[in-house]
Amino acid sequence: MKHLHLIHQDKPELQLKEFTSNLGSCIPIIAPRKLDDSIIEAVEIPKEADFAVASSGTTGKPKLYFRTKRSWTDFFPEQNELFSINSSSRIFIHGSLAFTGNLNIAYEAVENGAFLHCESSFRAQVWAEEILKNRIDTIYLIPDKLLHLVRHGGKFENIRTIICGSQFIGEKLFEMTRFCFPNAKIILYYGSSEVNYVSYNVLNEKPAHENCVGKIFDSIKVKFSPEGNILVDSPFSVCGISGYYDTKDKGYLKDGLLYLDGRSDDQLNILGEKINACEIKKRLLQVSNIEECEISVEEKNSKKFVVAHISGKDLPSSLPNSVFDGISPVFIPQKYIHYEKLPRNESGKICLR
Repeated sequence: MKHLHLIHQDKPELQLKEFTSNLGSCIPIIAPRKLDDSIIEAVEIPKEADFAVASSGTTGKPKLYFRTKRSWTDFFPEQNELFSINSSSRIFIHGSLAFTGNLNIAYEAVENGAFLHCESSFRAQVWAEEILKNRIDTIYLIPDKLLHLVRHGGKFENIRTIICGSQFIGEKLFEMTRFCFPNAKIILYYGSSEVNYVSYNVLNEKPAHENCVGKIFDSIKVKFSPEGNILVDSPFSVCGISGYYDTKDKGYLKDGLLYLDGRSDDQLNILGEKINACEIKKRLLQVSNIEECEISVEEKNSKKFVVAHISGKDLPSSLPNSVFDGISPVFIPQKYIHYEKLPRNESGKICLR
């Protein structure tokens, strides 16, 4: 029986080296910072597993999932074609490979014999320098990190593919990205640690509808629960999942394209009225100077109210109610907390916990 091998390296290039060198002899996992012994002790390793990945999910507490190598490598031909990755590709990623998206792209690079630059620094100037120095042609970043890069400015005409996931690309970010990377194909994908890639959107002349995550991959089946949750049947899922898996994401199909309508966990319920937190965030992000936002609910004197966590420069102390036209008054934020930068987990996702 193979044993679990925890990788505690900080630098992504060392994480990848230890990960690939231990495949086959044990079950490697690149350990997130919040992975504690109780999670390890409670886990049962499936016989077919080759490695493990961790997902922060919506709680901020890592969950372990086991995969076979083929659950990724069998999808690589489809993935390679969309992302234009081959042996001559030169790929840039940022951050720990404990983030499943980073590890997937890194392993795809290894399997293709492509060049891979793993960056640890969070300085956009360093990213730009490394992209130019290493003649990078493919960039994988979540949209918030892509925004960090394009704010630095400059033009990178050698970039032919930009791959983004986990978040939407708004019109402003699209325009900035198109200016900095005039020759790049911009791909926004939807997926999860549990079921791998589900759908994709190739953004050409304009960004997709704000909720659209595009065409479902040919090898993936999608249907919806009575509550509107997206159910995914994927041959590339983690060990233990067979048939349709409930992603807990709300969504729908329109004209053959998949649209997200927030997560089940994002549903707010105050005084019997319901709304998805995404609706409030969309309004906030339309306000100039608000760069990022997140929503939470607090309770005082037995009354619940919405709190807006916002970041940016020269932020307003309050907002006119007109920003929230059409939204019930109970969901208009009653408290604003300002940040220089919103806190994030290792995958780069906003995490207030």
